[in-house]
Amino acid sequence: MKPPPPHVSPRSMWLSKVIFRILSAIFSIVLIGLSAYIGTRWGGDYYYGPLVIMLPPACVGLIWDLAEMVAVLVRGGHRGTHPGAVVAMDLLLWLGFIVAVVFYALYYLGDIYYYGSYWFEDESLSEIGKTIIISRVMIALGSIEVAIHLLLFIFGCYETSIRNRRTPPVVYIPGPMGYGMPPTSQQPQHFSQYGAHAPGQPIMLPVGQAPPAGYVAYSYGPQDGRASQQYDASTVSPPPQEPSPVHTAYTPAHGDWRNSYQPAQASGQPNVGA
Repeated sequence: MKPPPPHVSPRSMWLSKVIFRILSAIFSIVLIGLSAYIGTRWGGDYYYGPLVIMLPPACVGLIWDLAEMVAVLVRGGHRGTHPGAVVAMDLLLWLGFIVAVVFYALYYLGDIYYYGSYWFEDESLSEIGKTIIISRVMIALGSIEVAIHLLLFIFGCYETSIRNRRTPPVVYIPGPMGYGMPPTSQQPQHFSQYGAHAPGQPIMLPVGQAPPAGYVAYSYGPQDGRASQQYDASTVSPPPQEPSPVHTAYTPAHGDWRNSYQPAQASGQPNVGA
């Protein structure tokens, strides 16, 4: 049985996937750039937070989006990679961006507002405002990434269900037959040392050959599920015996012949009693 033809993604489906992958890749590049700007613009370990929080999911998402987009455009039928891989990766990225956005909004952006209100006069308030605006943009882009990867995850689940429905049916092939089992596609034949014969017919022995011990004159085929019959021992011929000498009837000329036979004399003449 031939396997089913490979799945061909509809035009609207694969175009939507390509568009969303391009948008996700662009937003990931912007997130990487803004995180690097905040982390390097201000000194101190505190401002490395965006690099630690937003950079990992953005980098992984960028690599995955580019790889999946190339697979959709290159593979036949615009199938892309395996739907199971799409489901797993987009689910992980969806969860990763949720954690990054929530953590960055609750902790890092709140601390910027708090510490910005206590800065000294020699500090540039414009730089503080710029950092706040950049952080808001990063949170917005991260939220968009959450929505995009959720949508791509749903696309992957849909294609996985289509792939499972197109799986070819399982064909069971019988294993090797045991001893004494006839082939399933052939009728059982009866063989003996004298050749093949039909059930219920006598076995023809070669001319001049004595039957072997335990010789059965007839062959009995299958009984169609009925219990096997116990045949009488008389149907089985006895084992061969040595041939007995041939005796001829001889009547003596003088009455009773019993006890009249005597061994021959040396002269070769029989000795017949009176």
